[in-house]
Amino acid sequence: MKWPLAAATYRRSLSEALTAITPAMLADERRNEPAGVDLRRALHRYAFNTLQRAECPDEVQDWVHRHSISVRQLGKPDVLRRVLTTIAVRVDGQPAAASGSASGDECCSTLRNMPSNAACST
Repeated sequence: MKWPLAAATYRRSLSEALTAITPAMLADERRNEPAGVDLRRALHRYAFNTLQRAECPDEVQDWVHRHSISVRQLGKPDVLRRVLTTIAVRVDGQPAAASGSASGDECCSTLRNMPSNAACST
């Protein structure tokens, strides 16, 4: 990965994006879940910050590890929809800024029109 060579602002943007999407990649059953703000703070400040990763609170890191779903689960339309919905809305509940990317627009359009029982090809 190009992380070590990336500019600080790019790494911060990646950390923010990963922090936003991680809650959608957690299992539905979330016993003893850390408060949302605590979870996002731990992810952004520590887990996705290579210089501070060792300082990440163990209880948050362990909890996320135990409750994370497999990336393979993204092949399920309901899981992928949950992830896309999560990144389409800001933490405050307002719509996220629209992307100017044609491929992103096409992807979202395709997913919007996909029947809920459609199987994803791999």
